Amino acid sequence: MSMKVLFMVPPGGYLAERWSHGELIPALGIGYCAAVLEQAGYTCGIVDANALRMTYDDVAEEVRKFNPDIVGLTFTTENRFYAFETLRQIKQRFPHVITVLGGPHVWNAAEDTLTHVPWCDFIVRGEGEITTLELVQVLDRGGDLRKVRGISYREKDGSIRHNPPRPVVENLDELPFPARHLYPMDAYTFHVDDPHKGRRRALNLMTSRGCPFTCEFCATPFNWGRKVRANSPERVMEEIEILVNQYGVRGLWFFDDTFTFNPRRIHDLCDLMIERKLDLSWYCEIRIDTVDYALLKKMREAGCFLIGMGVESASTRILQEVIRKGKGFSIDKVTRVIRWCWDLGIIPNPFFIFSHPTETYEEARMTMDYILSLKREAKERNRPIDISISIMHIYPGTPIEARARREGILPADFSWSVPNPPGIVTLPASQGDIPLYIDKLSWEQISELLFEWSQVQGYSVLRKIPKALKSIKSWRDLKQYVTMAKAYGKVRLRTLLEGSPA
Repeated sequence: MSMKVLFMVPPGGYLAERWSHGELIPALGIGYCAAVLEQAGYTCGIVDANALRMTYDDVAEEVRKFNPDIVGLTFTTENRFYAFETLRQIKQRFPHVITVLGGPHVWNAAEDTLTHVPWCDFIVRGEGEITTLELVQVLDRGGDLRKVRGISYREKDGSIRHNPPRPVVENLDELPFPARHLYPMDAYTFHVDDPHKGRRRALNLMTSRGCPFTCEFCATPFNWGRKVRANSPERVMEEIEILVNQYGVRGLWFFDDTFTFNPRRIHDLCDLMIERKLDLSWYCEIRIDTVDYALLKKMREAGCFLIGMGVESASTRILQEVIRKGKGFSIDKVTRVIRWCWDLGIIPNPFFIFSHPTETYEEARMTMDYILSLKREAKERNRPIDISISIMHIYPGTPIEARARREGILPADFSWSVPNPPGIVTLPASQGDIPLYIDKLSWEQISELLFEWSQVQGYSVLRKIPKALKSIKSWRDLKQYVTMAKAYGKVRLRTLLEGSPA
């Protein structure tokens, strides 16, 4: 057990609006991997360069001090270029260090990454705990890399090899809790604002993996599998009590993709939370066709104050024919669940997306009108609602990526590892450095919808201007922002003449 492993979150990168105000939370994946390695006797460390506001020089100094044999980076599609640069800096300064990449982006872009990122030695695909342990053991003791399932790497002749995938962990209770003692916990200042109990320190946890649904823009079924696996309620409570007793939290942010996929499990978990009187405030994400009033009531009694729900569109055609939400999903059910939340004192947080494949402006307008109707009803009822909207993102490994490649929205030579590719629409200042799927809606129409929403919400577009100007790297980018400026002017004029639509 001689090898030392340093896990890392790269510095900088795009953050969604929710996390863009300086309050961050731990990246749990590397915590699970570190915990498994520690169980096996290996020395591990975690450097969250983003939370600690590190420069690349700071990162290099941490590597020098820890003197690892292996550095493992986790990252997302949005901050991939920061990860690649971090890797380059480490490899150039410490060429003997073995570099490993993991996380949702490289799970589905391993070939692309190894082709274009020479500073990467190995990629861990899929769930990383057991794969990382076996990889470290082979590198430490010697052995056959070809027998390590779930990794990709270059052979001695430079060819890229993808070993067979690793089966998922069926019993999540067998995994140790994330190695939170290795994180810079003082750097995580995340809070939840519970209108019933005030501002409360919070941390995140993940109690299930997988998703049985087939939304075309989502990579979860390909990353975690279609079969949902979950920790037992008792195991979840054990982790919650660690967060409460060791880290002083009174808020929880459940990272499960569909927290309520098994209603019975959530009833049992809530019963335990109520029984132990922990006085918690928490958030989770649901599918509206997996809940009823009784379950929401129990969740509220256990401390749930905010619920996220993917709605995506108000068009039945888009919901059923494009996204394939399923027969149990309808806008009427969405409205009913939102009203249940209001009745119970829960803040509903529905998510919407513009620019679905084949979506017309009339259908997008239908969605915006529905959003505005929710805002009006919330105001009339004097109830809160937290609505999130975005443009359709393209992620590697998703059906929407395959479609974008077929349709030429992503060019034939498109690479996830090459910055600023020609012909790709991105909006780094507000959506991250990630391709946007632009089909039937024009960029001006999409911009008008976004600005209309910002007017309703009272968001200041002006504060985004400096970041937007910094992101301009070509005449195409400049033209894109000129179109947005035109759309903004039209929305402002319409607001002055007609007033706010909500």
